[in-house]
Order: sequence, then structure tokens, then C-alpha cells
Amino acid sequence: MPRPSSSFKKRQKERNRLEKQREKAEKRAQRRREKQERGASSLDDAIDFEASIYDFIPPEDRPEPAAEATPEEKPN
Repeated sequence: MPRPSSSFKKRQKERNRLEKQREKAEKRAQRRREKQERGASSLDDAIDFEASIYDFIPPEDRPEPAAEATPEEKPN
């Protein structure tokens, strides 16, 4: 007689997998609802999305801006 319990074990394993997947989906939905209720996070408020890379470099370490050559200094 082939192992009749193997089919049962497979069904149980699949049932557990589906249950775990359902629980994760519920948790994700709950987190989304909580996030929407809170609105923007304080971190989002603290981030300046218009900042340039030079805003994060200390002034003493910033590169010198390229000097424009005046017409008198340009070679002919």
C-alpha cells in the first residue's frame, strides 16, 4: 500500500502555506491603513527633496567654483 499520509501531509503543508500568505496580506493591509491614518511621517517632513549635493558637504570642503575667463585673459 503506498503511503496514504503523504497526500495528507501535502494538503496540510499547502493549507499552512496559504494561511501564512493570508496572514501576511492582512498585516500589509493593516500597515497601509495605519500609515494612511498617520499621514506623512516626520522623516518625510525632515527631508529636503530640493537639496543639492553641495548642501551636504561642509563649506571648507566644497570645491571652488570654476572661474570664468574674462575676454582680456583669453588667449588669441
